[in-house]
Amino acid sequence: MDNTATVLCCKEPEIISKMTGAELLDMLADAVSRRIGSAEETLYMSVDEAAAWARIGQNTMREYLNSADPPPHILVGKNTRLIQRAALPAYLESKQEVVLK
Repeated sequence: MDNTATVLCCKEPEIISKMTGAELLDMLADAVSRRIGSAEETLYMSVDEAAAWARIGQNTMREYLNSADPPPHILVGKNTRLIQRAALPAYLESKQEVVLK
């Protein structure tokens, strides 16, 4: 674990070997949050975030997830679904309907 922390945070190995487990976890969490950066760089969005991004209702987004052809997503636990950010625009384009009057 010392080598991973050294690579992630560019700290001296002597400093890392003296850190407690909680300090290491804090340092790694900080490195991960810096790596992820803004919300635009995350791989997945919650249903609420995806609905807000697409400017559609949360219920509509849930209907898409419950449909026979849902957007690419992962199930985390029993109820939490995270929608793949990169695939969402193409999925929503495929669901567009053009109504000519």
